[in-house]
Amino acid sequence: MLPNPAFLKPSQKDRFAALLIFGFSFLLRRFFFCGFILGDDCEEFSLMQDLLARGPVFEGHLQYRFVIWVFNWICFALFGVSEATFFLPTQILSASLGVIAYFLFLKWHYERKTAFLSGLLVASFPFEVLIGTVRANDLFLSWFLAVGLWCFFALEKKPLAQGMSLGVFMWLGFYTKLWAVYFLPVLGLYYGLQFFRYRIGAGLAGFCGMSLALHALSSLFWALKTGTFFPFLLKYSATYPVPAKDLAFFFKQYPTMLFQGSEFGTTFFGYMPWMLLALLGMKTVAAFMPTAPAGLRWDRVDRVLFACYVSFFLLLNFFTNNFKFDQYYSAPRIFRYLAPLSFPMSVHTAKILADCLRAALPPMKIRISGAAVLVFLVFFTVNLVQTFDATQPGRIYRRTLLLILKDVKKYDPPQVLAESWLSFFLEQVYLKGSKGEIAHLLGLANAKDYEKWLKSHEAALRPGSLLISGLGSYVHYGAHYTGFRLNQFESGLSRQWKMIKEYETQSYLPVPEKAKLWQWTGGREDGSSFSGVTAK
Repeated sequence: MLPNPAFLKPSQKDRFAALLIFGFSFLLRRFFFCGFILGDDCEEFSLMQDLLARGPVFEGHLQYRFVIWVFNWICFALFGVSEATFFLPTQILSASLGVIAYFLFLKWHYERKTAFLSGLLVASFPFEVLIGTVRANDLFLSWFLAVGLWCFFALEKKPLAQGMSLGVFMWLGFYTKLWAVYFLPVLGLYYGLQFFRYRIGAGLAGFCGMSLALHALSSLFWALKTGTFFPFLLKYSATYPVPAKDLAFFFKQYPTMLFQGSEFGTTFFGYMPWMLLALLGMKTVAAFMPTAPAGLRWDRVDRVLFACYVSFFLLLNFFTNNFKFDQYYSAPRIFRYLAPLSFPMSVHTAKILADCLRAALPPMKIRISGAAVLVFLVFFTVNLVQTFDATQPGRIYRRTLLLILKDVKKYDPPQVLAESWLSFFLEQVYLKGSKGEIAHLLGLANAKDYEKWLKSHEAALRPGSLLISGLGSYVHYGAHYTGFRLNQFESGLSRQWKMIKEYETQSYLPVPEKAKLWQWTGGREDGSSFSGVTAK
């Protein structure tokens, strides 16, 4: 075991290990990159564009949550607007979580090699990788809370600095997602015990003082800027009342995501929640065994980590949103909301695994190192396999999209028809600057609506116009029945549509369908512009 390292002044070896963890984690997220596959991507991308053009004007609930856009604002200003710059902050923050885990393990007096392997393991858990391959603003909350956890342990001997640091990161977390307050019970319990048991109140004073100062200044800024002290609370993201008869089903959705996975049958968290339960059970049993090694019993770090994810999960799953109590309110149950749960669970799993290895082979360092590498390698391999499964729907969609884009650019069509959500990114990102028009088919709800629109407007299309079928809206959140889904059309396409290429089957869909690219061979050379046929 190493002596307690200079936690705030890492050695050259520690910096090199951290760089390796970060580099590997970043490449892992690039390899499994899914891109624009979430339902909120249009809104957030438009927000970033608007911020770059006009600056912050604080309109709508996303602008008040300034922490979720400030990183992108900087990237857009420095490197321009692109898919890469939109996802770069997500990938950097996600890849750094393994580094934070590494330094936490050093602080807890684990060997450098064990800390390194644990950092890699945390970075490779399937949910952590998945969140790093999409645009999930919940990752920003997860990152601030992870840094807050780092400060919690790094500054325990300096309670005033610890409390003030936690106040800063909880404030930043609050302006990412209001759900940051779900960690307050843990801090309340910790500082309550500190004060009543040890008469130490500096940490509590630092946390409360910094929190009050930051929130007071924020409220004053909002009042001067918008005329109200609490715009973030007044313009919160959409919630809706849940009928009492649906509550039982509703409360099962997050546990299902946690222990089973997605609606596609793919995993989210992999084996990790089950393994964590087994390891916690083992530690609980060991607590009643006088002969059990000390490392197999619950320690203070176990209790803090356990309290963090249990508090967040219980309040996220059961506490009413918007703090209204006339009936139960909730936001739609979406997998990315579980992101702040993942880091403390991943770290705790890796920690107990390291405890087991330390207890199993205490005296022989060579065997310990070899066994640790072997065990972690097995779990790391399983993580990669499960990450492949977790990201499969998004990768299928993106792989097909890139192939279609290559062919669309080759044909250089005068007009392109695609599902409305996809057409936004064709116009704003992938085909930006091209001469061809992109259809804006807003207001069409399902495949049959698209079929009706096409039948009534295809005569006005220009020869050579392209139609993308089988590749519709965002992958997650259940948009599986919208767009030009030919196997949901009542009749096939007109004979004047010529299929020029067939692509991979979108197997994740409830009704699987091959994506296809079609070319219009009819119409007039002076065909109408899409501006005259945009669906409303």
